[in-house]
Amino acid sequence: MTSYPDQNITGLALARNDWIDVLRGWAAIAVVLMHLNIRVPFRDFEEAAWLSKRAYNFLFSSGWQAVMVFFVISGFLITQAMLARWHSLEKVQPLHFYGFRAARLLPCLLGFIVLQSLLQAWQVPGFHDAASTTPLWRAAVSALTFHLNWLEAQYGYLPGAWDVLWSLSVEEAFYLGFPLLCLLVRSPRWLLVILCAFFVIGPYARVGMGSNEIWADHGYLSGMGEIALGCMMAMLARHWLPTGHRGIWVLVLGLVCMALPLYFRGWVYKSGLTGLGLDMTLLALGAALVLIATHANPAWYRYASLPGISWLRWVGRSSYEIYLCHMFVVIALVEAFRAWGGGPQMVPWLYGGALGLSLLTGHLVARYFSEPLNRRIRSRLVRGRSVVPAVATQS
Repeated sequence: MTSYPDQNITGLALARNDWIDVLRGWAAIAVVLMHLNIRVPFRDFEEAAWLSKRAYNFLFSSGWQAVMVFFVISGFLITQAMLARWHSLEKVQPLHFYGFRAARLLPCLLGFIVLQSLLQAWQVPGFHDAASTTPLWRAAVSALTFHLNWLEAQYGYLPGAWDVLWSLSVEEAFYLGFPLLCLLVRSPRWLLVILCAFFVIGPYARVGMGSNEIWADHGYLSGMGEIALGCMMAMLARHWLPTGHRGIWVLVLGLVCMALPLYFRGWVYKSGLTGLGLDMTLLALGAALVLIATHANPAWYRYASLPGISWLRWVGRSSYEIYLCHMFVVIALVEAFRAWGGGPQMVPWLYGGALGLSLLTGHLVARYFSEPLNRRIRSRLVRGRSVVPAVATQS
């Protein structure tokens, strides 16, 4: 996830919205639990029968939905940073933008590619598939050129941890074109029209791909609309901020819109929204409303420090690293679990260990690897440039 994405993309430090970190924390955990559940279903644990179907799906089958939320957050944060750095989108400096984007993404991405490539070349169980027809070099090239989603749609899922990079392919393809689009259009109104078109096309892309389920879920247009919505919400936030009671109503509406496709999926399906691809549109709208409501009311940030919530904020600060690293932990522990003959009663221990180790690994990678390199590269990029004063950081 998604990338996922950085609030300091242009070298500026922006005011930290703690509720964005909470939302990213939930999304990262949802992705980890989904990938665990695919390999070792939690329902294998006999005592899991007390969970309702709604609760089970929310806990263990919300990973794809979480990535859509990541997309909205990414568009919102990066557009905010662009507006703060250049004051208007038509003044963006593409090379500068790409440089800071690379500083944030490439250290961890390159580490991911090297590690997965080595594990696959050494034929480590879980990271190698003898039946795969895609050469290792081809997978690595697709990861570096952001078309791994297309490659999987053509040839099937890649072995090991490769699949998590589908969302990065969608996201970075969008950001390769977005600053150029801003320069080309030069009109905020027409830019909004184009971004809105991405958002409108998204539902059709999710349901109009026929039998190719991978492309329907992982295609470029299937996710770019959610990124575009985040961009539009950041542009709107410059002119409209729902404060006070209005902000509360916007927040409540956003949470309801998110809860429907996440928890009440049966209702949404029966309404016909799922068949039209609009369930994810509803989720994205909800996330966007939550973003603008919390952005407009900084006084609410203190509630993100409440017991039971603050740990999600901690998780969210390393969500990109957790997203890229968690599959190495999940696959390794699942393979060990199977090799040791782990029974149904050991499933909760597998989940707890894999989740805890995934979060810790992502945190350590962020703190001691990707973020130090990010700051070092960024400092070189801004050396000799005038930078707008900063107020806080969030990345």
